[in-house]
Amino acid sequence: RIHLCQRDCLHRRSRKGRESRDHMILWHDDKREPPDETWFWVRTNEEAQEALALSTEQVTLISLDHDMTEANYKGDPYGSGHDLVCWMIDNDLVPEFVEIHSWNRKGTLRMKTELEDHGYEVIINPIPPWKH
Repeated sequence: RIHLCQRDCLHRRSRKGRESRDHMILWHDDKREPPDETWFWVRTNEEAQEALALSTEQVTLISLDHDMTEANYKGDPYGSGHDLVCWMIDNDLVPEFVEIHSWNRKGTLRMKTELEDHGYEVIINPIPPWKH
């Protein structure tokens, strides 16, 4: 599990005191901006998949939303955070730390259960509704 204060520890300092970016933290959300500039914002599952599979930097943390687009409500099988979770598991690309910030309780439970059923730990950290 990752605690909120541990996020800051994910960025290492080089000898000259500058941040070393040999890793990446992903913010998966189509509407809400990341908490700060240290996050790499992915607005779709496809962007997240590209970052996870093709990045030259190791993704160490991902914070997931469930309801990504209106397509999610029209039956699009690729529109939810749960679909990304299944893809990450199937492709063995689950980062070391996984956080879910979605306010969708059922969607959060589905993602959490899927990850835990495959041996991954998850922290639930919903973003307050007034912050989007």
